[in-house]
Amino acid sequence: MGLAAGAGSGNNLRPLLGREIAAERIDLHTRAQVGTPFTSANLSGQLGKRVRLVTTFSRADADSDSAETGDMVGRFASFALQRFFGSAQQAATGRANLLHWRGEGRIEVEVVPGLDATVRYRSSHRELDGHSFITTKYFDTLNFSGAFPGDVSTVLQADTAWERDENLAEAKLTARPLPWLRLWAARGISDEEAVVLPALAEVVVPGGQGGSFRRDLRRLAGGGEARLGALLLGGEWIAEDADRPVVRTDFVERTRLRGHLSLTLSQFLKVVATAEKAESSNPDPTIAYAADFTHWTTRVEWQPLQPLTFYTVYDSYRGDSQLLIVRPHDLGREFSLYTEDGEGAEAGVSARFDTLTWDLGINRYRNRGNLPFELERFFTRFDIGLTEQLGVYAEVECREYDEKALPQAYFDADRYGLFFRWTGK
Repeated sequence: MGLAAGAGSGNNLRPLLGREIAAERIDLHTRAQVGTPFTSANLSGQLGKRVRLVTTFSRADADSDSAETGDMVGRFASFALQRFFGSAQQAATGRANLLHWRGEGRIEVEVVPGLDATVRYRSSHRELDGHSFITTKYFDTLNFSGAFPGDVSTVLQADTAWERDENLAEAKLTARPLPWLRLWAARGISDEEAVVLPALAEVVVPGGQGGSFRRDLRRLAGGGEARLGALLLGGEWIAEDADRPVVRTDFVERTRLRGHLSLTLSQFLKVVATAEKAESSNPDPTIAYAADFTHWTTRVEWQPLQPLTFYTVYDSYRGDSQLLIVRPHDLGREFSLYTEDGEGAEAGVSARFDTLTWDLGINRYRNRGNLPFELERFFTRFDIGLTEQLGVYAEVECREYDEKALPQAYFDADRYGLFFRWTGK
């Protein structure tokens, strides 16, 4: 990655402290390698006619290594160093590890015909740790008064870690008072334990960032679903409250409402729509976090032939949040306000045959919030089964991104892939 033609002058048209600032060359090279082994297991069984046991377990352990080198030549100024410099070289290495596992067991009991009870217990663990080391060397430097020439080197080393355990116990009742109606209610409690080890290079917020924390959360939920001929209506309500936050964007109170409908107009045409609204808050005067969002989407599917499906999707999202932050230059406090106002549209076709699966689609997403941007994407995928165990999978994907506030962030990217899959027996 380097400078585009004519981009060396930057956006500063005036001399800085009596010197012209311009870039002759900026190059950056990045390499990253990621591996994620994944394991999952499921076990279920029946105890008599009315009791069913279900257990699940999943584990993922991701490792990533990255290396980055860059250099720049021109006439620059650094207020952090309080120096001018003619060129710089930077080398950075990083490593991160993310381990996540989750296990769940539940008992489903038919109390009487039309009334079911479910008790479940879920335990999960997530830990993230990372290390980065960055060295930068500045050549041909002068301080802002024009004296003390020489080369300057800086070193930044950061180590950070995050570990979080969550245990959830929940009881749920499901009733079917009428053949076309289903109602349910649930009550759950969970406890969370977190250990945070922040890097010294991070900005410290009021109260500090490191330490061991415990958080208890209570959840109450209810909902229902009704089938009226070709129309299926459903909705749910969830209220959660916690005794304390762990990080500044944790909620103390949260309420979520969600509704959906499905309308089957014929054996060839189907319409599905969902709407969701959520509000979160933490009234702590040192945090003053509040957020709300609304989201709704509509999907229309048309299936003129059994193996062929055409679809269109429209999606709308609106989110607003506020958070009290500390200004780094004078340590004063102010609100950070953030808004997202986005909409997306997608159209595509899917074909399913005996040994061939094909998908083709195009979508566009536009955000008019604090960070206005547009993202367009085209994709096509093929999956061909050669034998019962062996198959070939191919995909092509093209993306174009345009950010209104920062035109330099524009990019277009193409991705091609050809894979062989094998299923052991």
